[in-house]
This record gives sequence, C-alpha cells and structure tokens, in this order.
Amino acid sequence: MNEIEATKLNIGYPGKVLAENVTFSLAPGEIMSVLGPNGVGKSTLLKTMLSMITPVGENGEIRIEGTDLNDLTQAQRARKISALLTERFSAGNLDAREVVEAGRYPYTGHFGALTEDDKRITKKVSQELEISDLLDKKYSTLSDGQKQRVLLARALCQEPRILILDEPFSYLDINYRLKISKYLVKKAHEKNISIILTIQEPSQAYAISDQVLLLFDDGHFEFGTKEEILTEEKLRSLYHVTAFKFDRGTKNFIL
Repeated sequence: MNEIEATKLNIGYPGKVLAENVTFSLAPGEIMSVLGPNGVGKSTLLKTMLSMITPVGENGEIRIEGTDLNDLTQAQRARKISALLTERFSAGNLDAREVVEAGRYPYTGHFGALTEDDKRITKKVSQELEISDLLDKKYSTLSDGQKQRVLLARALCQEPRILILDEPFSYLDINYRLKISKYLVKKAHEKNISIILTIQEPSQAYAISDQVLLLFDDGHFEFGTKEEILTEEKLRSLYHVTAFKFDRGTKNFIL
C-alpha cells in the first residue's frame, strides 16, 4: 500500500488554479522532490497535503495509508504527518529545547508532560542533528541555519509516517546541506518515512530522491522516477533555459 497518494488535485486558490490534475503516489521509505520555478505552486501543494489549503474544485483526493485525508481527525493527522514550512516560526521566549519538545505534543496527555520516552526521543534527534549545544539557548537568538535544524528536529520528534519539508536546505551552509541530505535518506530508509520536499537544485534532487514531481508554469506536471523525470530536456523546459547538461559521471546537472 502507498503511504500517500494524491489523485487529480487542482492546487491553487479560489479563482486561480496553479496546477491541474496533479497525481502522484509515494511508498513507505521513498523520497519525492518537487521542483519548479517560483510561483508555480510548490508550497501551495505542500499546504494542500497538510489541509492548510483546500484543493480547488470538487475533484481530487489525498489518501494516507489508504484513508481519505478528510476522514482523519486532527490528532490522527498530527501523528502521521509533520512538516517544516518556510514561514517564519514565532517561538516567543522559548528555549530551543522547548521548540524541539513541542514535536512530542501529539503523544502527550492533556497537561503536555513529557515521559521519559519522549525525552529519550528528543535527545536522540537533537544529537543526530547536532543541536544539543543549542537546546538551552533562546530560539530567537539562534542563526537562521540553527533555527532550521531545530525546526527539523521538532518535525522528526513527531515520529511521522510522512514528513513534508518546504525548502529544508534554506539557510544551511554546505556542510549541513550535505549532512542533512544524507540524514534524511537514512531516516527515510531506516524508519520507512515517506518524505516530500521542495528543492531548488536538480543535482541535489537527483542525489536524494526516489520520485520527482515537476510543476510547470503552464499548469501541467510530470511525475516519475528521478531517472525518468530529471532529464536535460525536461529541465530546460521547466526553467526555460537552454544550457542544462547532465554529467553521467558525477550525476550532476550543470549550466
């Protein structure tokens, strides 16, 4: 059974459809990258998957482990899906530790008290993302890259079946881009987490993805394996450039 499946989604807003009949499926443990120029609806697609935006029109369906997304309660969604979006996160006066621990709230009782198991999970994820030394600092004092890793830790502490990431490598230096790319692939495979992420760099998408979804500025889409979709011809059409070349040795796209 697919972990997540979207069928004939019209994504956009009332009076403005950005992409039509978007259809894809993702098995447990697979990573799907979403690419396209600015304004085509990449973030809108992710928010639609999170029920933050309603699909345009009456057609279209999103199923999670075979169940219609609309049939899941808010609590069920919180245990199955977590996200890191591009909107600035306002943490007030919270420490980074409190932000990370918020990822466990779908599992805590009414009083929000963390169990020893919750603390073990947050400690493990914090160590893996190399933010242990940041936990006692005020979130507001962290650099943008540090905040990004803290928010990723919060999302992973939810132990989701599906992880949705909007530009997760934004603000990260080259070192952490490489580390977190490898980390996400490892997590997907070890925990059978299905990951959907928007990404700007085709070479990075090729390196980490199983499936790829391209959103074009004329409203159509293409979906398939990275080998099928990330081709010189398709990327030239996607970004309206003529110089894309694929180096078969390095597996990199170059302009």
